[in-house]
Amino acid sequence: MMTAAEYRTLRDSIGAPAELVAEVTGKHVNSVWRWEHPTRTLPVPEDAERALREMAAAYEQAVTDLVEHTEASGLGVIPRHVQLRAFYKVCPSVKGWGPGVQGAVVAEVQSRLAMPVEYVSEAAA
Repeated sequence: MMTAAEYRTLRDSIGAPAELVAEVTGKHVNSVWRWEHPTRTLPVPEDAERALREMAAAYEQAVTDLVEHTEASGLGVIPRHVQLRAFYKVCPSVKGWGPGVQGAVVAEVQSRLAMPVEYVSEAAA
């Protein structure tokens, strides 16, 4: 079973806001915050842990997709899309997660590829 700290760390690492986790798990956002709070005794439910692990797998797929897209472009820069819909075309596994996930995915790809980030419009993508 996942600890509160592990749950919060994993959620933060994939750029998923508590509200999104609540929506995916079908729980209230206050429950998510309680699972993460180190002084609370409310354990992380198994279904919530499983849902977050599935979200982490989707995040990792998005990172892989952006790495492949960046390498295939041959431009030597990681695209940071101005419009989220363009980002979701490249990384459909995280579609609907909101703008925070793009920053997390781009930062992870930058750490792996050591390339600069460039803002691009949908037309340029």
